[in-house]
Amino acid sequence: MNNGMRRRDFLKLCATTTIGATVGVSFSPIQTCAALDKGYVLFGGSLPLTGTYGKVARLYKDAYEFYLETVNHKIVVAGKEYPLKFQLYDDENDPTKTAQLTEKLLTVDKADLLLSAYGTDPVMAQGSICKKYNKLLINGGAATSRLEEEFSGTIFTLVPTGDYYHKTLIDMVSRLAPPLKTAGIIVPDDPIYHEIGQACEDQLKGFGIETVFKDVIPMNTMELGSTVLKMQSKQIDMVVNTGWDKLLASFVNEAMKYKLKFKFIDGGHVTLTPFLAESLGAKRRNICGTTFFLAESRTKDKYYGDSFEFDKKFKDKFGYATEYHIAMAYMIPQLYDMILKNADPKDPFNTDYIRKALFAMNDDLIWGKVRFNEKGRIIKDMLVVQFQGSECKTEIIYPTENATAKLVYPADLLV
Repeated sequence: MNNGMRRRDFLKLCATTTIGATVGVSFSPIQTCAALDKGYVLFGGSLPLTGTYGKVARLYKDAYEFYLETVNHKIVVAGKEYPLKFQLYDDENDPTKTAQLTEKLLTVDKADLLLSAYGTDPVMAQGSICKKYNKLLINGGAATSRLEEEFSGTIFTLVPTGDYYHKTLIDMVSRLAPPLKTAGIIVPDDPIYHEIGQACEDQLKGFGIETVFKDVIPMNTMELGSTVLKMQSKQIDMVVNTGWDKLLASFVNEAMKYKLKFKFIDGGHVTLTPFLAESLGAKRRNICGTTFFLAESRTKDKYYGDSFEFDKKFKDKFGYATEYHIAMAYMIPQLYDMILKNADPKDPFNTDYIRKALFAMNDDLIWGKVRFNEKGRIIKDMLVVQFQGSECKTEIIYPTENATAKLVYPADLLV
C-alpha cells in the first residue's frame, strides 16, 4: 500500500470514511429506489488505463466496448428495454484512487452496477466501497483468497483461487517420461503471486519435483537478466512463471541470450496475450501455459453461437485475437444482463435479489460453466496449452477430454 498504510487499515478506512471528502469532493447519498429515473442503465468502473498495466487494461476496455456493441447499447431490466451506458475511469492501479472513483460512480454518477477493477489492492478497495454501500461486484481482476475473507457475499469472482492456476499443468507434468526432477519459480512481489508461487512449490513437491530456485521480482520490474544469471548455477528441469507476460518475454529473451536449456517451460496464465505473441513470435515454440479460456474450446455464447465465432468477430473489430481477460470482461455485463431481465420493476437493482441469482447460476456461457461456490468463487478448471509448429499454433493439450493435440515432449525450447 502507498505511504506505508497496511492493506487491512486501508480497507477499514474505505468502509468507514467518505473517501471523496478527503480530497475535497462532495458526494451525495445513493438513491436506490429511483435507479431508473434517469432513463438509462449505467455500468461503471475503473481500470489502470495508463502506466504499467495499461496493456492488460486495454483488453478489459475493448471487451466492454465489444459487449456494448453486441447488445446495441441496450439492456432489458424488469421486462423493459433501456439504453445501456458504461463509464470507465483511469485509477492508475492506485487503490486509494480506485476507492475514490468507485464512490464517485455510486454517489455522483449514479452507476447502477459496477464493473471490476484490475489488481489485488484495487479490487479489495472497490470491495470495501461496495460493502459500505451494500452493492455487489462481479470481479474479474483479482484472484486472492483474501476476497472471501473480507467480502464473502459482496464480491463474486470469475477466476479460481491462486492454487488452481497451475494445478492442472502440474498434474500433467507429474506423468511425463522422462520425469522432471527440479523446478525454478519466478514470482512477482505481490500477494496473489506469492499465493500462486507457494501453491506451485507445494504441488510440485507432492509429485516429487524439488524447487531448487525461486526468485521474487520487485513490482514494476520487467527485466529478468539478473534472474537468468542466477539460474546459471542451478540444475533446473522446469521453469514456472507465475507472473505477467512481460516477465515471461524478458525471461525467454535473456535465457536465449545466455543459452540456458530447460526441459519444460510453464509460461503461466499469460501465455496467450497479444503482447507475448508480438514480442516473442516463434520463440514461443513448445512453451506451455494455462488459460481459463480458448476460442478453440467452442464454449457457448448467446449472441455469436460459440467462442470460435466470438473470437472471429472480436478480431475483425480490434485486429487481435481474444484471450481470457477479454472473455472474462465480456462476461461481467452479460451476467448482470441475464439477472436483470426478471428483476422486480420496483427495485430492479436490489442487492439481495442479485446475490441470490448469482448463487443460483448454473449456465454454459462463453466463460464455460458459470457456477459459484458458497463464498462467491467460481468453480472452474484450467486448460493447458502449448505453442506448436513453426507458426506456434496454440493447441489444448490437457485435460485429455479437451485436447486438440498431444504434448510435444521432450521438445526443443528457446531455439
